[in-house]
Amino acid sequence: MSFNWSATFTIGQPAETSKGDKIILPQAALESIIHAHASAPPPPPVQLDPNYDPTSWAQPQFNPYEPTKPQELPSPLTFQIRNPANRLLTHGGVKEFSAADGQVHLPPWMMTSLALTPGDQVMVKYAALPKGIWAKFRPLSADYMEILDFRALLEARLRSNYTTLTRGEVLKVHQGTKEFGFVVEELKPEPGEAVCITDTDLEVDIEPLDTDMGDAATQSAGGFLNGQGSRRGGNNQDNSVLKIGFESQGRVSPEAYQSWTVDIPNRKSDIKITVHVQEPGDLDVIVSTKLPVTLQDHLWANFASVGPRVIFIPATDQDYATQKDSQIIHIAVYGREPTTVAASGSSTSTASSSAGETIYSIQVHYHESEGPPSEPPSGSSSLSAAADIPNKDAPGYQECTNCGSWIPERTMMLHSNFCHRNNAKCNKCSLVMKKEDLPNHFHCDHCDKHGDVSEKKKHMDIFHGWYQCSCESFESPSLPELAKHRQTTCSERFIICRYCHTLVQQGGPASNARDRMRGLHSHESYCGDRTIQCQNTSDRTKQHLNSALTKTVSDPKERLQMCWDFVSCALDPTGFRRRIPRTRSLFSGWQESIMRS
Repeated sequence: MSFNWSATFTIGQPAETSKGDKIILPQAALESIIHAHASAPPPPPVQLDPNYDPTSWAQPQFNPYEPTKPQELPSPLTFQIRNPANRLLTHGGVKEFSAADGQVHLPPWMMTSLALTPGDQVMVKYAALPKGIWAKFRPLSADYMEILDFRALLEARLRSNYTTLTRGEVLKVHQGTKEFGFVVEELKPEPGEAVCITDTDLEVDIEPLDTDMGDAATQSAGGFLNGQGSRRGGNNQDNSVLKIGFESQGRVSPEAYQSWTVDIPNRKSDIKITVHVQEPGDLDVIVSTKLPVTLQDHLWANFASVGPRVIFIPATDQDYATQKDSQIIHIAVYGREPTTVAASGSSTSTASSSAGETIYSIQVHYHESEGPPSEPPSGSSSLSAAADIPNKDAPGYQECTNCGSWIPERTMMLHSNFCHRNNAKCNKCSLVMKKEDLPNHFHCDHCDKHGDVSEKKKHMDIFHGWYQCSCESFESPSLPELAKHRQTTCSERFIICRYCHTLVQQGGPASNARDRMRGLHSHESYCGDRTIQCQNTSDRTKQHLNSALTKTVSDPKERLQMCWDFVSCALDPTGFRRRIPRTRSLFSGWQESIMRS
């Protein structure tokens, strides 16, 4: 039933909580809408078919003996929002009726579209919109092909934030931290000025704005899907592509990143990443399986200040071996100001080249050994013995009391005089070094780290500083611990939801124990509890139950997955759904499924 209602309101502060087209009206507006709906003339009565035979079994389309039910308020309520000063208009739904009397709160984008500011007057009118069946969107930039799943992203955005679509408006969607804009070009049914998109199947076409954008989008998509696209932002440089077994050269400025990508088709072999730095440069190497790769977001890292930076990733590593959506490994090199030791023992920064850049070479190759490669001990000018001391306890050899080396007895006096005159031994770590290097040798007061004093400042900043995650729920003195938090339990971590298939933040821990035991966070817990239609029984079921039902068991070693509603449906060992009669007891239905598996 249609009715007429309109009112003029004063614009309040923007509704920052509304991310779509939903406005906030006052409580008085709801009362006037209900009154206008109740006062509207009733629809004309349905006429009984004159050819209807009351003695037949056919049901009449209208039962004259059934009492007339009162007409309910339309749901959802859709409105036309118009700026009376310039006659610009758009459409939207209502979020809640909690605004102050005489005020209305609009989303920021809607205020910009209508050229409104707080304090202006706006007209809100009820408009019964037709259900949308088709829409055409045109992107505003050529990078729209970076969207992983158009259907999932648009469906999640429209379902949770929008009630209407208006021709000419700009629809903004987010994938991760990136925003994409689409112009609503055409709508159906006619006249296509605005449609309601609640409880309807909407077919969407996406076309580039022009031919040049289409070509640019195709090239961008090709690079993105091959893992060769560039990520811009901050001081990051363009991505460069590495090949397995080939060495590449690079240079990075202080406090800047240089990004590399490498395709690893063989995940059954270990890989080793080696970066050789041209002295006196300094840099950090950080690696991840997904973007972005920063000091705060990474899976593997090497923060050494001397020697080659080596990162060994075994094939058994969970983050490396279980990556199914891509074979790309992302490597970022972060430049630092190199430090040298002054005469007083303090460290000072120096430039490594004329432009302040650090020059390095990088190589990625398969590592077939059974364990990680051995790394040289940290320290400067180390003269300490190796793990297997040569000539130990051999006849005719004697151990030097200063350096611990085994020296022939006939030359022991000569060696001992030279060793005590030139070498010194650290009392804490028993490291032997030249006497002039001993003042520059340091031990960390918080951990077992020891080495040259030029490494001290960097070590203290990375491992004994103080870092707070942007989610404001985690603090740590260690940068690697912060990176581990952001890759695991951080509420701002981006995941591809297993239910809506969009790239979203995982949120905090799930609110119920069942979902926490299943490893779900708040978004997937909420998304999995939404009800959809079961493809087997046509009943309404929750998403997390339906996903177990429709899962095909392709691996014989994989355990049989059943729908939790095993009264009406289950999976047989071949992966196809089969019907279980509702009259069968719960125990018998479950027992048969186990026996057949």
